[in-house]
Amino acid sequence: MLGAIGFVAAVLSFCPRPTVDIGEPIDASDAYTAPITISNTNVIPLERVSLALGICELKIAPQITIKGTNNEKCSRGNDARIQPDTWKNHHLGIDDKWRVLMQDAASNGRDTNMVFSGGDITFVVSFTPWPWAWLNIERIFRREKEFRFKAVSDPDGKFRWFPKTIDNP
Repeated sequence: MLGAIGFVAAVLSFCPRPTVDIGEPIDASDAYTAPITISNTNVIPLERVSLALGICELKIAPQITIKGTNNEKCSRGNDARIQPDTWKNHHLGIDDKWRVLMQDAASNGRDTNMVFSGGDITFVVSFTPWPWAWLNIERIFRREKEFRFKAVSDPDGKFRWFPKTIDNP
């Protein structure tokens, strides 16, 4: 019995664990300039890594709010996604990092005169673990992991992104 538990623990330690972090905005007055870092924190390389921006609620002006498909404030994740072509099909080796800017997805078609007023978003990382991508059975082993972030205003009126759990509105 103890051997079986040890075997399961050993196998689980090799499960893919991509992470997403949002840094401080490059331009403190524009929350869309925040850099996003996607990391592979495991020893199994990840193939065909793609990132999508999910919109739960995005306030692009005090009177304009864009809402996603989930009206419960992202409590079950998000299906309304934006994915630029440059955010598709990357390779993340052992401890690799990949960095993009939120404005690559969020600023397309955005009126630059509109003032960011808050947001509740997710980032969805989809990937295939290394051995399965090369065996051409990717559709069975393709995985997704979703990360949620909420914009919080500081006393100066500048927004910063903080992680939230998917199940906690």
